[in-house]
Amino acid sequence: MSPLSSNRPLWILVLLASLVLGCESSDGGSGAADGPRDAYPTANQGTEVGTSIADLTFLTAEEEEFKLSDIFFETQNKVLMVVTSAEWCAACYEHQADMEALYARHRDQGFTMLEAVLQQNDGTPATAVTARKWIRDTEVTFPVVADPTPVLEPYFEGGDIMAMPLVLLIEVQTMEILYKAGAYQESELSAIIESKL
Repeated sequence: MSPLSSNRPLWILVLLASLVLGCESSDGGSGAADGPRDAYPTANQGTEVGTSIADLTFLTAEEEEFKLSDIFFETQNKVLMVVTSAEWCAACYEHQADMEALYARHRDQGFTMLEAVLQQNDGTPATAVTARKWIRDTEVTFPVVADPTPVLEPYFEGGDIMAMPLVLLIEVQTMEILYKAGAYQESELSAIIESKL
């Protein structure tokens, strides 16, 4: 009798365990969306590319608190695009259909978006009502929130929120800012998004 046949149950268990533990994740083993995420990243936080974005808090159209950690803890999310807008910002309305198409193309692959409305037409802080109105007027299906504080102000060049829109691309696993621009550049954004999904 061979040594393997005498220990057949043990060897089969070892083989099965190695197969189970050695399997790659469905994302090709990158780990970008693997397993639970235990804690929101707090190391190297900042407002520039290469730093991690803080766990910012917003207000939903339903008047509930919404945090970036809500996106972080959804482990299917790989890439987040944060876009700012204001009711008075014509350029902010201009690309809504393009952003909706981008979202529709990639949302099933781990891409998500968050649009933060900072101000009403008269320059006063946005409210939950402003977010509801934005959703109704633009007909977007991705999440829209109000940023009445505004917590995104430090992310604008020189803190100038009049320089709308601001676009941030964030790798969700680390919450690292990958891209930051003061305009919607679809070709640049698409290339980065597709490389990270």
